[in-house]
Amino acid sequence: MSYVRLNRRATLGLLAAMALAPVHAAGQPGVAAPVVKVPKPAPMDLCPVCGMVVSKYPNWVATVLWKNGQTHHFDGAKDMFKFLHNLAKYA
Repeated sequence: MSYVRLNRRATLGLLAAMALAPVHAAGQPGVAAPVVKVPKPAPMDLCPVCGMVVSKYPNWVATVLWKNGQTHHFDGAKDMFKFLHNLAKYA
């Protein structure tokens, strides 16, 4: 098996093409996935992992939106992944 080594420009071009590619719903070619509105955290929402106030860091907010409409906001992606990998501990 041979591998192709991409330089920085080729990698960024590939990532840009992937980002601009249309998103399709699973199993339905040609049908766009529905747009989901993710609510913003309230001024005093706390991260369920570390307890920090989430609204202080708007550039880093990560949100999990469950099927039942419940949301969990996190002050960063690291805490969101900790939460998702150990639901029994945090939920």
